[in-house]
Amino acid sequence: MMTTSLIEIRTFDSPEEIRELPNFLEDNPITVASYKRLIGDYNFGEEVSCCFEKDNGNLCREGHKRGWVAELLDGSVTIIGNHCAETRFGADSRLIADGNRYLTEKRRRARLAGILSQIAEKVQRLGRLGRLRADLKSLEERIQTFTGELSPTILRRMTDMARTGQTVVTFTAVKVREYRDEDGKLKHERSPFQQSLGALNALELIRRPSFFTIYDAIKDVERAHEEAEQLGPKPKISEVDTLANRLNDYDRILKDGSRLLDLEQVFFSNNFLLLCFLEADKTERFKAARIAMRRSGIAGGKDEAKAWLADQEKEIKRQLGIDAIEIR
Repeated sequence: MMTTSLIEIRTFDSPEEIRELPNFLEDNPITVASYKRLIGDYNFGEEVSCCFEKDNGNLCREGHKRGWVAELLDGSVTIIGNHCAETRFGADSRLIADGNRYLTEKRRRARLAGILSQIAEKVQRLGRLGRLRADLKSLEERIQTFTGELSPTILRRMTDMARTGQTVVTFTAVKVREYRDEDGKLKHERSPFQQSLGALNALELIRRPSFFTIYDAIKDVERAHEEAEQLGPKPKISEVDTLANRLNDYDRILKDGSRLLDLEQVFFSNNFLLLCFLEADKTERFKAARIAMRRSGIAGGKDEAKAWLADQEKEIKRQLGIDAIEIR
């Protein structure tokens, strides 16, 4: 893969480098009429004085840290600040046109160099992506094994919670006060209120798109490596930019994939008793109770799940000082 071009690219990192150029002159005035071509650009940590010649014959002398090194028609070399070049030479000037081509080629070469570096590390990079995909596939299978035991209704509720980000589980707590009316008859006054039981964390693991988007991104980076090896001798900047952006997705993929893997411990550390309060149907609640029991290390069938859930609700009512739990 070649990176040669008719445009010479040279960035000067210090004023001393420029002063060492043949034909460089200090305080050498530059005008639209005297400009010949660009030699390079400069990017300093300190400011230097711009040499643009104003209409009154004086030098601009505005301080710049970035700008251009230019050759004049008489063969001498000088500098002009980036801001002055843009504002004083005019948008249609030859210096501006040359500068745009220069910067485009500079970016193309820099991005192409990055592509070459990534191609050289292709085996290591694709190997790491392959291991990440395998780890995510294993995690996805473990999550599917867990969710496969849930009722469709509860799983749908969990999926909606993951999609909306509203992961707090609530129920209607009811306090009942007994009193006698004016006729001496015993009455009951209900005082319902919404009560939070807790939140289900890391629910994005139950959403298939959480995994598929990473799988698709891995495939695209793999294809990008293959396409990078087929680049022509002087690819266009648009082609280089597109390919570099795809290859640079590598770091984001590793970050997002690692984050998903780290969520497994968070997910399975949830208090799965909360699943029993997502649906009012008793059959589905008992099914969820069996899962919550097993995750707590308690064995048992349907009857044991009923008794276990009844004990859990009794304790919740005792702690909250309420008389009833209603799920809607």
